[in-house]
Amino acid sequence: MTWSCTSRPRPGRLLALAGGVIGAVLVAALPLGTAASAAAPRASLTLSASAVTGGSPKVDLVARLGRSSVRGAKLAGVKVTFSVEVTEFQGAPPLVLGSATTNASGTARITYEPTWTGAQHLVAAATTAAGSTLATGATTFTARSDVTPLANELQATRPDGGIGKVVVGTLLAIVVILWIVLITVFVRVRRSASA
Repeated sequence: MTWSCTSRPRPGRLLALAGGVIGAVLVAALPLGTAASAAAPRASLTLSASAVTGGSPKVDLVARLGRSSVRGAKLAGVKVTFSVEVTEFQGAPPLVLGSATTNASGTARITYEPTWTGAQHLVAAATTAAGSTLATGATTFTARSDVTPLANELQATRPDGGIGKVVVGTLLAIVVILWIVLITVFVRVRRSASA
């Protein structure tokens, strides 16, 4: 007589074993994630706006980048994009005013000429070379504008002086010819009616 015995693992034990392995991996990875996030530099960005001296409507925008968790971190060479939020149209994206690169002290600046008068919400965003945002800063500034909206566009579509004279002369000649034709037809009709 032959006896055979096959042992099958119980499903409950397999689940307990898998749970224990996953838990051990998570517990081991937790300090690594905490250390990595602590080492990542945190950036701060402040934005200030001031009117250019001399009565000009232009505005100086200055963004200052700072990192609070890593001493001596490189502040130079970071791209800062300046924009203004357009509130007249609901859902409109911010209007980009320009960009600048930070200097050794972490400062980037541009000069902006407002195209409308009133309170404007200005935003600056510092980004890495990969395009991810390091920090943002915002400020509100009451601007005045000497720019006439669409002045350049209207000027560009206005006809040249010589072309305008030719068009007016051509239209006047057409009107004169039409009057001559109408008078001639009227005279012929009157002659044929009287004959």
